[in-house]
Amino acid sequence: MVDTEGRVIGRHFGLPLYTIGQRHGFEINVKSQMSNVKSIPPFYVIGKDIKKNRLIVGFGKETEKKEFLVEKVNWINPIFKLQVSGFKLFVRIRHQGELLNCQIVKLSNCQIKVILDEPYRGIAPGQAAVFYKKVTNCGLRITGLEVVGGGIIKN
Repeated sequence: MVDTEGRVIGRHFGLPLYTIGQRHGFEINVKSQMSNVKSIPPFYVIGKDIKKNRLIVGFGKETEKKEFLVEKVNWINPIFKLQVSGFKLFVRIRHQGELLNCQIVKLSNCQIKVILDEPYRGIAPGQAAVFYKKVTNCGLRITGLEVVGGGIIKN
């Protein structure tokens, strides 16, 4: 297990056992490297390097992302299929996750870049990203949300 600088700080028990955002289930041995620190904040899994068998952990702002790619995008609403860039939408990353304000930029027919208004923790490859737009009553009052599409987070 390594930190974001690549320093070995502990060990893991097999990369498939961990998910991005997880903060338990690994052994950290950094007290000797941080002898002047009284308490160490919790570490979170922020990445995996499968080729080198490394679990990458970090804390605080290191665990947050403001941009990520979504592939295998399927648009339910045909207007988004034709012209997707520049729309302000909401995205939900986990089944009961928070609705996050975002803007989307079309990279190809099946891939987009999502730019969040605020950084968010725990965005992981393989998770679903579902996009919503506000539904209004004659442009006056918001009456709900409509699913307009979704895809799979790439990175």
